[in-house]
Amino acid sequence: MRIGDSVLIPSEFSRSYCLAAINGEYVFDENENEKLYHSRSITIIEQNIPRDIFEQSIIYSLGAYRTIFHVKYEKNN
Repeated sequence: MRIGDSVLIPSEFSRSYCLAAINGEYVFDENENEKLYHSRSITIIEQNIPRDIFEQSIIYSLGAYRTIFHVKYEKNN
């Protein structure tokens, strides 16, 4: 992942997602209070994106623990 990349993050408190942009370099902090040792700073672009706007196969992928993937846009003719 690079600065400027967009990320979709599952909400901790609801069945929705947040869209964010990475705005910082990778950081490792072994003293991080919530045990999130590996991190990057982000800027939230959009909150509360409803889960049901995605196809079920995408929801399964987004629900996988620590899933990272590149989305490829393909236009159907």
